Amino acid sequence: MKIISWNINGLRARRPELELLISKHNPDIILLQETMLMKTTVIDNFDHYNITRRERDTGYRGGVAILSRKEIDFHAIENSPSTAETTTIIASIGRRKIQITSAYLPPGRTRKRDLLATPLARKNIILGGDLNAKNTNWGHQTTNNHGKWIEEWTDSNNLSLIIPDMHTRISNRTNDIDDVLDYYVTSQNMRTTLDVLTEDFCSSDHIPIKLTIHDFQQQADNKYFKTNWAGLIKKLDRPYQITGDVQYDVRHFTATVQCELINNTRVITKRTKEDIHLNPRIKNLIILKREADRLHARQKTKDTKKALNKLKTQLHQGMQNLKEERKIERMKEIEDPNKRWKILKNDKPKPPPIPTLHNNNKTAKTNQEKAEMLAEALEEKFQPIPSNQNQQIKEEVQRTFTNITNMKPENPPEITIEELEEAIAETKTNNKGEELLNEQLQKLYNWCQDWKTKINPTKSEAMYLFDSPFCKRSKKIVYNNTPIPATKNLKYLGIILDPNLNFKKHVDYLEEKLHVKANSLSSYFRQKNIINTKTRLQLYDTLVKPTITYALPAWDIVSPFQWSRLEVSERRWMRMIHMLPPDYKNLDIYKLMDTTTLKEERNTAILRLQDFCNIFGDATSTRPSTSSKNTQTT
Repeated sequence: MKIISWNINGLRARRPELELLISKHNPDIILLQETMLMKTTVIDNFDHYNITRRERDTGYRGGVAILSRKEIDFHAIENSPSTAETTTIIASIGRRKIQITSAYLPPGRTRKRDLLATPLARKNIILGGDLNAKNTNWGHQTTNNHGKWIEEWTDSNNLSLIIPDMHTRISNRTNDIDDVLDYYVTSQNMRTTLDVLTEDFCSSDHIPIKLTIHDFQQQADNKYFKTNWAGLIKKLDRPYQITGDVQYDVRHFTATVQCELINNTRVITKRTKEDIHLNPRIKNLIILKREADRLHARQKTKDTKKALNKLKTQLHQGMQNLKEERKIERMKEIEDPNKRWKILKNDKPKPPPIPTLHNNNKTAKTNQEKAEMLAEALEEKFQPIPSNQNQQIKEEVQRTFTNITNMKPENPPEITIEELEEAIAETKTNNKGEELLNEQLQKLYNWCQDWKTKINPTKSEAMYLFDSPFCKRSKKIVYNNTPIPATKNLKYLGIILDPNLNFKKHVDYLEEKLHVKANSLSSYFRQKNIINTKTRLQLYDTLVKPTITYALPAWDIVSPFQWSRLEVSERRWMRMIHMLPPDYKNLDIYKLMDTTTLKEERNTAILRLQDFCNIFGDATSTRPSTSSKNTQTT
């Protein structure tokens, strides 16, 4: 079979040249690159060939195509959009099916993941085209990204790279040189020859290359050769003695290179599916897990999910036990204790690396530098105590301990109710209240000093309740000469307090929490077969209702409007639970409720508070009316 690859640089412009090339060499397959066609371009059919083409989504640059004889049965493979322009067919040649790809890798535009993701659907693979690849291992002066990626791709997939013995691109620039940019990549079981077709009638800047496939060698698919190129270069990087006899020196150097190449090449046997032996129990678990997965995908019930998770756990444990058994068997086969220890050491999980250390404009990257920097830091931090100071330190510690034990601090400062009421009353009209509070805070600071305790004023907050807008505050509340910041909203034990104690901010906070919870559960509530009504009500009683009723007696003096906002959220949850339409009447919603409403919870909380006051407090204390706008607490 003969295959020709050519960067034609415009199919319509050089179609006569292509027909001359076909008539002279009579190829079976032709791989074309840079056809310069658009998706809407219509071209005449070729007499004895079928054409499979692919163009860019925008513009007319680039493009690839494959011409195959009409006697060859084939089907095209749809390639995903990528920066590597490829078109692929699966051709039936005799009893073999061969994957043939025409590839064009634009310089500077191809991404590595697109190149390495080229599909390999068959064992017999032929890829040819303008790859724009350079590598010093192939005879080039430099190595570019395409050269590195193609070398990595061919090595990882056990493929052969066929390189022409002369340049395939003619440069039109004065400072540029002719180079090899066109290649073939084939499977290793093919016996091929490559010819460069230097035809006078080909006016493209690339020269066609012809690949002739003679036969297919029977080669074990699970074996391949891997060369340690770094070790080979290290062995060859040494001076050679030259005798003066050119033929002898060439033979001696060739024999040296071949010997080192054999020593640095090893045969690797890949494990196939037949080599992996699983015990019958694990095979049975895999079959059961697949059946459970399909069953759960159809039904999506709690029982199927539970059964699937149980099988996954059993399969995971079985695979872990199988790995341990195989590791023990492998250890028994190794007689050398050093090799055995090395394998066990490699199997041990490696600790995470220590990051780069920085200290005093110094950077430590290696382990030795890090150890030295750490030793210097510890030496600076912990200096040894001179021997003559040990006695002085002991005497000072003893004296301080004696003073603390003999200390009799004053009683903690007492702030009476009268002083507090006077300070609050004075705060509304003038700055005398701040002075009184600062005096009490100074007493508190002195008491803390005596008892060796501290209070952090930066974590404290002050809030003026029922503050008058006409009062100008010239003094601040301070503790130990540190001003305590004033705030308009204070969250204390889960309740947001505001200056007027109308709890509007707290209702906003509750409404937002209910909105977030409703959005997170709405997708489950819309489907009847996932959660039934009883479970939905239990979720409401455990997740939603405690959010609203938390510390309800402390803030239930909110206005009727603020309370109605919470009732709207409650009705929204009831509609979600019972899957009711938005126009369903509110009175009918409460009839459907199988749980206590917020209004009932509110009345229950008020009664509990009154019972608590009657038992532990003043029996004459009464609960204020929540409907009154001018509510005052007793």
